[in-house]
Amino acid sequence: LSFVICFGQGQQLSTQRKKAEKLFFEAIDAYQGKFFDKAISEVKKALEQLKIRTQSSGTDFSPSGRIEVRPTASKDIRLAVLPFDDLSKDHDNEWFADGMLDELISTLGGLDHMKVPSRTDVMYYKKHHPKAQEIASDLNVRYLVGGSVRKAGNKIRITASLTDAFNNQQLWTSNYDGNFDDIFELQERVSKEITETLKLRLTPEGKKKVEEQPTVNAEAYEFYLRGLEWQRHLSRDGYERALELYEKAVKLDPNYADAYLSIANTCGAYYRECSREPKWLRRAEENLSIAETITGETAKTLWIHGEIAWLKDELDEAEKHLLKAIELDPKHAQSYDILGSIYFKQELYTKAAQAFEKELEIRKYPTVYYNFLLSLSKLGDRDRLFLNAEYALPAFIKYIERNPNEAITKMFYAYSLYWAEKRDESYQIANELMTIEEQLDGYMLYNLGSLFDDLGDPEKYISMAQIAVERGFRGIDGLRIQRFNNPQLQKQLNKLITILEHKIREESEKE
Repeated sequence: LSFVICFGQGQQLSTQRKKAEKLFFEAIDAYQGKFFDKAISEVKKALEQLKIRTQSSGTDFSPSGRIEVRPTASKDIRLAVLPFDDLSKDHDNEWFADGMLDELISTLGGLDHMKVPSRTDVMYYKKHHPKAQEIASDLNVRYLVGGSVRKAGNKIRITASLTDAFNNQQLWTSNYDGNFDDIFELQERVSKEITETLKLRLTPEGKKKVEEQPTVNAEAYEFYLRGLEWQRHLSRDGYERALELYEKAVKLDPNYADAYLSIANTCGAYYRECSREPKWLRRAEENLSIAETITGETAKTLWIHGEIAWLKDELDEAEKHLLKAIELDPKHAQSYDILGSIYFKQELYTKAAQAFEKELEIRKYPTVYYNFLLSLSKLGDRDRLFLNAEYALPAFIKYIERNPNEAITKMFYAYSLYWAEKRDESYQIANELMTIEEQLDGYMLYNLGSLFDDLGDPEKYISMAQIAVERGFRGIDGLRIQRFNNPQLQKQLNKLITILEHKIREESEKE
């Protein structure tokens, strides 16, 4: 309110007003993302541009609701692509529907002045269909793209529409018929018609983004999309099936860079989560090298270079690649994610928190909230940790309501409750997770054990850590820095470290 009043007083300061306006809308984004420290900072900068002095008054800035901004206030177009429906006869082409979603998010989200929520943000609406205005309010967008796909043999139909949710008006709808071989042309037409309807002038780079095709082979593209579907299972079986499909894709099109990158990325995930055999990193490096000969150095290739170096514990090399990736693409969330993890491992917790906070500006995933809060906890800034944990809780509650079977988010929520000094509630959720212990992987179990330790139950830490190692947990550094005053517990921990050292050595030598 102070800004709105002062903005009117600053009408004559046209240059400053433009700068102030930009800062103010950045503050709005920060506020809606629950980054209140940043929001306050941006508003103060905006006021300074208008020559208006501000001072901290110790006011409680905790939110009572969402700020609603008229859609004409910002130059950015806020648009969400909703999941496409599979209307095929046997409903067996979800991979095609999801591929259409991913392609439009990637293409439209890569354009200047276009703000597009991530896949994770919109997947809830695959099974839930509230009114357009409710969806737009929830996602903080004005425009909604939706549609359906139908596939029968090689014949396909794509239906797409664009809605102005603010005015509750459908701006455009169209059907696209053809063969699957025409898929890239049809996707390009959808993207172009959306940008034309919104009167978005494409830069040469934007035009290239809309027109570029990932492969010349539609069958290879189908294998690639099916591979993505399996990779998202985040399991040993899912990764192995995905790799089989990606390999089929590159056999059909040896110049399919995205497929090579997906092989490299999946092999890195397999090494990190399923097996520490060096062959997985070698395979990742081989495929990354092939991709880079096709595309040159890009944010994606540098990100995977950084991830591989991180997994090899070459942290300085990893940081170099990731910073360069961010320089090429400041919105590359995955690079901020690994960069934060590197700084965290190096105990550079201020830098880690900054990296994760930057990632949260791009995608508000539960994992990122958790990493950000964990970094703050290591900094020992209890006030800031408490404040941000309190602000994160509604996001976790909302996500869990929509994904009630996702155990890892419940664990992150339990940790956030602990940091928000709601220990009883945290312990209750941790115990609930114990009842589904057989469904949790090694890393989940170890983190759950760490939470019990923080809550004053170190015996459960040891119990969870032992099962975690049996289920593939290989984060030995976490065990090594743990200390207990109880000699018996420390003895059990030392024994477990020895067992894990042996397992890692065996896996490293296994070829």
